[in-house]
Amino acid sequence: MAKVWRSSQQLVLLQLCVVAVQAARLYIGSCEGIRSRECPACGKMAVPYPLSTSDSCGHPLYKLVTCTDKKTLQVKALSGNYSVLSLDPLSRSIVISTSPFIGDSCITQDSVTSHNFSLFPGSPLTVGGGNTVLLLNGTDVLRYSPLNCRPDGPCGRGLQAVQQKSCRSLLCCSLVIHEGETSDFRYGFPVFGMETGYVSLLDFPDPSVPTKAGVDAGTIGFGMRLKWEAPGEPTCETQMECGADSTCVKAAAPICACNHGYRWDATTGTCPKVPFCIRDSGSIKCHKIEYATGLTLGFVGLIAFISFTVWMYRRRGAAQRAHAKLVEERNMILATNSGGKSARLFSKQEMKRATNNFAPDRVLGCGGFGEVYKGILDDETEVAIKCTRVGKIKGVDPVLNEVRILSQVNHRNLVRLLGCCVESELPLMVYEYVPNGNLEDHILQVAKSNVMLDWKTRLQIAFQSAEGLAYLHSAAYPPIYHRDVKASNILLDKSMNAKVADFGLSRLAEPDLTHISTCAQGTMGYLDPEYYRNYQLTDKSDVYSFGVVLLTLVTSERAIDFKRNTDDVNLATMVQIRKEHCKIDEVLDPQLVKGASKETVNSMRWVIDLALECLHESRLNRPSMKEVSEMLQQLILSLEASEREGVQKSDGYVYIDV
Repeated sequence: MAKVWRSSQQLVLLQLCVVAVQAARLYIGSCEGIRSRECPACGKMAVPYPLSTSDSCGHPLYKLVTCTDKKTLQVKALSGNYSVLSLDPLSRSIVISTSPFIGDSCITQDSVTSHNFSLFPGSPLTVGGGNTVLLLNGTDVLRYSPLNCRPDGPCGRGLQAVQQKSCRSLLCCSLVIHEGETSDFRYGFPVFGMETGYVSLLDFPDPSVPTKAGVDAGTIGFGMRLKWEAPGEPTCETQMECGADSTCVKAAAPICACNHGYRWDATTGTCPKVPFCIRDSGSIKCHKIEYATGLTLGFVGLIAFISFTVWMYRRRGAAQRAHAKLVEERNMILATNSGGKSARLFSKQEMKRATNNFAPDRVLGCGGFGEVYKGILDDETEVAIKCTRVGKIKGVDPVLNEVRILSQVNHRNLVRLLGCCVESELPLMVYEYVPNGNLEDHILQVAKSNVMLDWKTRLQIAFQSAEGLAYLHSAAYPPIYHRDVKASNILLDKSMNAKVADFGLSRLAEPDLTHISTCAQGTMGYLDPEYYRNYQLTDKSDVYSFGVVLLTLVTSERAIDFKRNTDDVNLATMVQIRKEHCKIDEVLDPQLVKGASKETVNSMRWVIDLALECLHESRLNRPSMKEVSEMLQQLILSLEASEREGVQKSDGYVYIDV
């Protein structure tokens, strides 16, 4: 036994010595040659990696720019080429020149040179934050959209600066693009499908701050800010395409993977040596020291490593005891005033096991708050695990308090929160698993069952969803506003009962960084225009969004669909226009109307009227969710009573509905 112990000691010491010598060799080693991938400058403007102007430089997937006449750098887009005004490789942003603004003249389509801006589908370029887009000479359909068409908005203030009074009556609307909203424009920049001129302004003054004076057209910064994503390692076919510091790894998509001891740098497109190379003014430099100094440092490191190992063994027991105490304290926070329904605290390892280390095939979907994974706990319970991306997160204890409040929300038409995990960088919320997909999929007939929902089932889903939202507004304490009510956030169980998901997650963000105090967030087509304009969230904002859900139930149409006619892109606008022209039957789903009784068709028209009440421009004139729920319940009871009668009497004869 003693020999075995001594052999083990010798083996450990040998391994430690090898580690120390390798550390010394790395320290005194020099950098390998690194192949430059930056493209040459275009005139006076540098072209940073990964932007590519030719096949011999940059990243192959970033051929987004072209150098015209060797002096003018332009961005290539689906709608044309645009001159580059400035480049910032640190923030990965490009400012391009779009349509100029003609001061002291009417803002019409003639004032601009372009009516549309579209990026290539799948392009790494996206529209960045800080852009204010003015839609010029628009049609009245814009008044029904969530755009800012008010006189004190950016367009209105711009018109005040124009000396020609005849111009000030023109309709002009604006769309402010905030940081973090780039995904909405990843596949193009739609202007609501209309032949409408646009002007893009950079860092325009906050439209929510009223000003007495007009905007001086000569001081406005014109252009559009774009951003690009940081690239990964470049693809390759042979080793010749990679430098000495990388290897062409054969896989489904072969890439030049950095060798051991090197790390990919997306800014320069190179593989610098990690431990002892430093970046100096954009280049990689290595500093050699004497060999003896390296060996000395190696042995010093060996002694430090042995000392650290002994210290770690002594600390391990204390750390385990401290962790157990911390878990106990957090569980006590979750159990405080829980009424027997306390949330469970999950560990990070439990979440990894439940999701197979967050495998891509476990992803159920991606919503406004983050990705959702299907998980199976150790006791075989199926759950839905959501990564909450809601901005800057509160501290651990405040998050646990919010989870404790949300876990007390107990209603048959709300997805129940089971617990959370706070050990990861972002909180992981664990919900009950609802297996039958969401309402939007069923309405659009893309669910696995591919069975169309009948009108009776749709009414029941609408009533149950309204019941759940009314509970959040009226019965929960404190009241909870959903903020993102839409058809895809209404889940269906095996019996086609509705359960509203994603409520209350905005409570996890810092109060001064939520949607209430910064930009309005939500889903286009469902977003309350009044909330979009003044950033004040109330229960009536949820009522507006629910009105759009009602319209999707009656029409079987998407809230926003660019495949429809220009004036019908926005579903709420389309129905409002049909109502004004007494053509409401045109929007009813023909499959629902086919074979339906007169009472059933009348109930569809009644639901449209209720939806339009929810969509009233002023939130003061909208009903509460409790009132909406009661009206839907009364409609269901009325239809059921009509079905039970089953007969109609007329002129002394009895007619039986078949």
